[in-house]
Amino acid sequence: PNVLAEAMAIGLPCVTTDVGDAAMLLADTGVVVPKENSAALAQGVKRLLVLDQDARHARGMRAKARVEAKFSMARARERFEAIYRQVLNKGEF
Repeated sequence: PNVLAEAMAIGLPCVTTDVGDAAMLLADTGVVVPKENSAALAQGVKRLLVLDQDARHARGMRAKARVEAKFSMARARERFEAIYRQVLNKGEF
């Protein structure tokens, strides 16, 4: 779901199918629909299109904030450092 994270990172409200980690990544910031269901995908897109511009923008900004808070390079570095510290402190290397 790299493209999903990239779209979220620039503040786009997203619709995705429920595959891999897409639902976890998007959470409540967008619309998740069942995979291999074109009717559900169309309905998901419609759910965003019927929102007014301010609501779509707000949803996109929530998506951007989620990516920055949970999935940024800085956050990934912090998680790796924490794992390394834990392993080094236990002497499990």
